[in-house]
Amino acid sequence: MEMICLKFGTGNGLTDMASKLFVLNPGSSTLKFTLYEEVVHPVNPQENLQLVASGMVDRLGSAEAALTLDVKGKTAVKKSVPAESPESVIKTILDALRAEISNDGIPENLIRAVGCRVVHGGDHFIHPTLVTQDVLDTIRAYAPLAPLHNPLAADVITAIMALLPGVPTVAVFDTAFHHTLPPVARNYALPYELCEAHHLYRFGFHGIAHQYVSSRLTECIGRVGIASKCITCHLGSGASICAVKNVLSIDTSMGLTPLEGLAMATRSGDVDPGVLLYLLREKGMTALELDDMLNFKSGMLGIYGLSGDVRDLETASERGDARAELALEIFAYRAAKTIGAYAVVLEGLHAIAFSGGIGEHSNSMRHRICRRLAFLGIDLLEQPEVSVSSPFRISTGNSKVEVWVIYADENHQIAGEMTDLLK
Repeated sequence: MEMICLKFGTGNGLTDMASKLFVLNPGSSTLKFTLYEEVVHPVNPQENLQLVASGMVDRLGSAEAALTLDVKGKTAVKKSVPAESPESVIKTILDALRAEISNDGIPENLIRAVGCRVVHGGDHFIHPTLVTQDVLDTIRAYAPLAPLHNPLAADVITAIMALLPGVPTVAVFDTAFHHTLPPVARNYALPYELCEAHHLYRFGFHGIAHQYVSSRLTECIGRVGIASKCITCHLGSGASICAVKNVLSIDTSMGLTPLEGLAMATRSGDVDPGVLLYLLREKGMTALELDDMLNFKSGMLGIYGLSGDVRDLETASERGDARAELALEIFAYRAAKTIGAYAVVLEGLHAIAFSGGIGEHSNSMRHRICRRLAFLGIDLLEQPEVSVSSPFRISTGNSKVEVWVIYADENHQIAGEMTDLLK
């Protein structure tokens, strides 16, 4: 594989000049990326990472793959890109960064390190981890528990390590934030020895997002360094809710895999295991057919039949489609039920934050959820002032529980954790 030598770095290893962090965030069909400059902010450590460039390659693996790149808010590039492999995608990203940043007059510095989001780290990885071959092998070993994400993350890491040899790569795991779950929340009520032998535990997901959002939420409500009881709702095509006490995860809705918990765009969420046994024994479905149904044909898509996208469902519901309305109500009902349960887990509640595509952008869905929580003293503004940059409060001054919208900046969280590790 060709080694990439960026104009703002020599590619020959670390030097004292190194000041940029490159973050890769692979999804099932996207690869988001961000380049940060490390600076020293005299007052606010949050500002120690200065955004240089960010972007995304969408529709990975298809002929329609496209690169979007923004450099310091000045330049936007969108073009079709070769995306037949992670290597070709990352090479295209690095070439685009090199071309755009050199034209922008940014000093030529090395990339100090690369960070990559990995969905499942199981019991092995509860902290950011410097990648070695053994680490890569273990990430691939967790592929059966996150088949859409871990293999791609491992391929992305392999590619970037070959393209930028000598630059350390750090894996940051979505499951790591939830390693603080107490046994009462972590363990399944299955034979204890079986679970120990096969590591059958509730690991949780979206941890990078939940960690970032809960940290920002405690700032918003003025409880940094003070006891805090918060619930973070990361609602997108994949959705999970987390009970966070003193910025530590103590319960979360996803489990061993991302299937557990809320109804989602195409995933079923919680379902009676007896239903699955019935379909296996009595209706002749195979394990592969069940897997496909639960992950790709259930959730809001399964109920409505045409789409699992909340935007489509809200449009159809406004036209009077009963099944679209039912899908929306089931999503909201399960979310509200989980928030209510976590208020019990926390033994009180100071604040709720919404993040993710649905949580950040659907005022209607936030109201559907929160109207069921009025007994907690929650009172939302009908039409909140939406800020281009978060956080922004959406609850009234009379609300006993503050409710906020906070954009989940996973890449900023990853970069911060990389910095801490490299120190």
